Amino acid sequence: MGETLEEGLNALFGSGAAAQTPTSVQDSLSALGVAPPPVGGAVAPPTVQPAVSGATAELLRQAQAHYDRAIAAQRAGNWAEYGREIDQLGATIRSLRAAQH
Repeated sequence: MGETLEEGLNALFGSGAAAQTPTSVQDSLSALGVAPPPVGGAVAPPTVQPAVSGATAELLRQAQAHYDRAIAAQRAGNWAEYGREIDQLGATIRSLRAAQH
C-alpha cells in the first residue's frame, strides 16, 4: 500500500489526500466545527436543563425509584423483586412515551 502514512493515504484517496488530513485531535475537531475540550480533557456537562412538566417530573421520579429498587434487589439476589421492579419501570417508561404524544 505504501511505506508511510502519507503514501498509504495517497494510494487510498488520491494524490494530496494526506495533506488534507487533520494531524491532531484539535485539527479534527476544528474541521468538524466542534470546540476542543478545555485543558485537561474534562468536558463540562450542559448547564441548561429542559423544562419538565409536573406530570413528567413525577413519572421520571417514579422511573428512577423503580430502577434504584431493581438494582438493590439484584444486588441482594432477590430476582422476584427485581423482575417486579423492572416490569414497573417498563410501565413507567411507556407512560412517559404516551405523555410525549
